[in-house]
Parts: sequence; structure tokens; C-alpha cells
Amino acid sequence: MTKTTSFLTAMACLCQVYAYAQDLAHRIPEDAFAVVSVRTGHFFNLVDVADFSTSMLGTKMLQAFGKEAGIPLTSIEDMGVDIHSSLYYYTRQTDSIWYHTILLPLKNSSQFAKGFGGGALTEADGIYRAEVDTASLGATVRWNDRLAVITFGSVVDDFFYDEGVAARYGILQDNYGDTYAYADTFDNDGYTEEYADEYVLPPYEGLDTTEVVIDTAGWDIDTLDNGFGWDDSTWDTAATDGYDDGYWSQYETNRRKKDSLVAVWVGAYAEQVLSDLPRQHILNNASYVQSLDKDALVTAWVRNLGLIYDQFFLSLLAGRYPSTSAIGFGSLQAGVYANEDELTLKTSLDVQGDLAHSYARIYDHKINRKFLRYLDSDSLMGFFAYAIDMEAYMEEFPKMLGKIYGPMVGGYEEEIHIGTDILALLLDEKAIGETVKGDALFVLNGLTQHEIAYTDYEYDEDYNVTEVEKTKTETIPDFLLMFSSDNHALYQRLMDYTVNKGVGTLDNRVYALSHRKLPAPLYVTYRNGIVFLGTAHDQLERIASNRTVSKASRFHRKLLRQNIMTGFLNTQQALGRFSDEELSALEEHIRFKQLFGHLGNFYFRSGKMKGNTFSGEFVAQAPKDFSNALQYLLWLVDYASNDRR
Repeated sequence: MTKTTSFLTAMACLCQVYAYAQDLAHRIPEDAFAVVSVRTGHFFNLVDVADFSTSMLGTKMLQAFGKEAGIPLTSIEDMGVDIHSSLYYYTRQTDSIWYHTILLPLKNSSQFAKGFGGGALTEADGIYRAEVDTASLGATVRWNDRLAVITFGSVVDDFFYDEGVAARYGILQDNYGDTYAYADTFDNDGYTEEYADEYVLPPYEGLDTTEVVIDTAGWDIDTLDNGFGWDDSTWDTAATDGYDDGYWSQYETNRRKKDSLVAVWVGAYAEQVLSDLPRQHILNNASYVQSLDKDALVTAWVRNLGLIYDQFFLSLLAGRYPSTSAIGFGSLQAGVYANEDELTLKTSLDVQGDLAHSYARIYDHKINRKFLRYLDSDSLMGFFAYAIDMEAYMEEFPKMLGKIYGPMVGGYEEEIHIGTDILALLLDEKAIGETVKGDALFVLNGLTQHEIAYTDYEYDEDYNVTEVEKTKTETIPDFLLMFSSDNHALYQRLMDYTVNKGVGTLDNRVYALSHRKLPAPLYVTYRNGIVFLGTAHDQLERIASNRTVSKASRFHRKLLRQNIMTGFLNTQQALGRFSDEELSALEEHIRFKQLFGHLGNFYFRSGKMKGNTFSGEFVAQAPKDFSNALQYLLWLVDYASNDRR
């Protein structure tokens, strides 16, 4: 039975890969860093083509495309795009450039070409070429009868930090100590301010692995544009008045050279993507294949989320550009789903290496079941809850600190580990875990108006100031926060301290905390290993005297008990908590009742680790006025654009 099940599972995976290989995914190289796919066929099963064409998004697309074509369009099918096949976006990095590529399936290439009627359009060997007037992105479009490739790029600045590389491409090295240290021309082994006679494009793993060499003899940076007809002579030098002219001249020269390089690299790359298949495509990556789902509207996959954190944040501090993530996060998978009732975003995140064990220990915890006795599902506006094992967190924290930040500081890695060992000796994990066990529930009961005192200042004719005490009415949240703690003695010492300092008073086992900086008093009590903090004295008094009458729904119980982090918002309850006066004030800015009167409930949840993976989802429940959640989303976009108000 096990062998049969395994065989059927393997065949199902092969069929899935084969099905996806029939679209454009097989053109995405295996080393892509991130991939987004849009299943437009599924999209238009949920939304009628005519309805989308008249929506704000559809109208804007048709206007932009029709303007270039010089003809009015009434349907997105007139754009020549195959709306029943999936389109893709992916990004890929070499040592010199980030490529951003969109693969767009075509149904009628002649109709698609009309969208570039106002720009430079050429055709040779069955490939059409157009340059898009978006110079800052360096965008270019190449297409044939079945496929359009839209590519833009951005340089990796570190690539030019190497003096030899910079000299090869005529890039002047920054010298903040002496901006004028460079002459108007730069000479290094025959290279001048003009481009080198030739340079080699970053390699692309295609069937044809011949290096592409561009002959650039005679290119002069003073006359070379960036490939899009943009006149760089229009640089606003007035904006640099008062600055070092030598610095800005060098900066502008380097910028124009880099823009020109991007234009050429991107154009050549787009043609290679259109003409050649990569030797290894993304469908060979098991993690990516796992992210695919025929029921999803959109799927997204990131090869290594931790590297984004490291490269774009940690590198700013330590100048490191690692190939593996110190924070331990691996691939990220996400999908957007829509049906008659809900719009859902599902995510999963892989955790790598030793840190997976640490995360698993920390998040192996459940929320205190006693919390549910104080949750009234019928009256609450929303809640937020989380549960971690605080004792495990304090035990793992020093280890994680050394693993994550040790590699950041170069030669001080040993000192970091010694410091974390000392920190582990100082921490009393068990005592901390008893005081704050790591689970908490925040309940938003509603909104309450409070009269708040504040200090204003009045001035006489001689500008002498006088302090005046005034009051104003503000709407503040009415909430209840609860968290588990077995250290009643410390709680009592803290409450006694507030009384001694004159900010706390005790009444029926409930402490009232008041301070001029607080908009309203806060009330605190302790019962059955739980600390309660809230804004409603009556509620805290009922809790302290065990007179609470609340009932948590089955859905809320399940949501809280089966997840380590969760949140919920009842939009209709929220709408009902605003007074008529407040709603009238809001209606002056947005049609509040119309917008939020349609909204369903929202909730999100994240469960424990399964293996080395965290999973979570965000759900927006669609109102009954719409056939499905996607139509409701389009209505929201239309509403936000003010086109249908």
C-alpha cells in the first residue's frame, strides 16, 4: 500500500510539472531569485472579461495601450495578449546586474505591436524590438508571434568597486577626500572616459553558450544616450549649486555610463530569453514546484528570504554580502486564492540549519486555555493573540544571537560568542519563564468616549503666556489584555509600588492606575495565574470576583488554540461602535458606511512549525452582495479610485 501511494504521489507530481512545463515557466532559469506567476485564465473564470474591461484597472490599461496605438480599445482582448495563459515575472542576479523580466503570452502579435505605435519599433529575424520610455528602469520589449519579453534592470553597484572592473567600463572611482583628484579623462591601460572597445555581457545559461560580445569602439559618453532617446544634457545643474562641481560632474558621468550599460545588457538578455531555453529551468527546483497550485490566482516564490534581510540590511552595518542567510530563513512561498466566500493569502517559510531547532522549541507552545473564559465572541470587535515558550526563548536567545550576529562583525566573532555565553549565565530562564510564560491575548471590546484634561496656552497683547487647563472628548479603545504569569509575588510588589508612588489605588482587588499622561485610567487584577490589564473597571471587577459571563464561539476557540499567532476583526461590530456624529464626520472624507458596510470579517493565523516550515494565512471574508471575493476586491479598487462614487 505504501509503495502504491508513493508511486501515485510521484506520478501526480510529474503530471503537475508537465502541465506547468507547457506554459512559460520552462523559460525561467533555475537560478532565478524570485518568481511570481499570475493565472489569468483562472482570474477570468471568476471575473467576466467585459466587467474587468470597464473596471478602473481595465480602463487604465486600455487607455494606456490605446493611446500608444492611436485607436480606442473596448476590451483587454484587443491588446493581443493571451488572457487564458499564465504570465510570469522573475528576477535574477549576476555579479553586475539585477534582471527583472516579465513573460507575457501573446494571442495576436500584430495587435500587441500596435501598442508601440508611438515609439521606435523594428523587426528582424522574426523578433520585434521596442524601447519603452522608462529610462530610469532601462526597460526594453522583445516579442515574436507567441511571446513578449519585457525586461528592465538595475546595476549592482558593488560590481564597480573593483578598480579593474571600473577601469574596464570607464567608471570613475569615488574619492570623497579630493573630488578633483581625477582629471577629465581617466587613463588605465588604454581605457579612457569613452567606453572600452568591447565588453562581455554577463553570461546567460542558454542552449547557445557562446559569449555575447558587443563592439563599442567609438562610443563616446558625451554623445551616447541610454538607449531610450533620453537627452542626458537636460540634467538640472541648478540643483547642484553650492556643491562641489567636480563631484557632481563625476557622479553624472558615472550614472550615464551605467544607464547605457544597463540598456545594452537588458536588450541582449531579453533577446536571449526570447530565443533560447535555459539548460536548467526553474521547474527543476523542488521548492518552486511545491509553491505551484492550480487553484491559486497568484503564486510567489522567493529562493531565500533570509538573504534579502542579510544583503539589504546587515550588509549596511558590516559590509558583508553572504551567500547563505545568518538569520536562518530559507525559501518563501505565497499564494492568493479567491472563492465565493473568501479572499485568502497563504504563506509558508522554510527555516534552515541549526536555527530551525531553536525556532521549533520557541514556538512549541499553546495559548492558555483559561483565556477563553474571558472572550465574548458576540460583543468583541477583534482580538490578537500569540504564544511562545518564554523559557525556551531565553535558553535559545544567546545561541541565536551568536549565530545571527557573530558573522556580521568580522574579526570579533569570537568575542560575540563569549559575550553570549556570559549572557546565558546571567539569565535565569526558569524564573523569567514563570514570570512571563509567553502567551497573551489582547481583546478589543469597542470604542469609548472619554473626557480628557490637557494644558493649553493663551497669550495676551504683550505675548505673555498663561497656562489654561481645558478638557476635550476623545474616542479611545476599550480593551482587555491578559497574559500568563505564575509569579504572583512580583505582581503584588509592583502593585504595592504604584500605590506607594501615588499612581495606583486598590478597590475590590482591582488596582486603578492614573497618571496625567494617560488618556484614561487603567485597571489591573490577578486571578488564576493570569494578569489582566484593561480600561473597563466593571469588567476587571467581575473577573476579580469570578462573576464573568462570556462565551467564546467554536470558531474563535479553534483559531486561538490551534495557532501560535492569530488575529481577528469583526468589521460590522466596528462600524456599530461609531456614534452618528462620528460617522457624519467620517462621511465628509469617505463614504464610510458604504465602504465598511460591505466588508466581511478579517482574520489571520500562523501555526506551529511542521518539520522546518512555518505556515500562515490571511483571510478576508467577502460580503454576500458579490458573487465572489475577487469581484469584491475589484469593487474596492474602483471605490478607492473614486471612479464609481
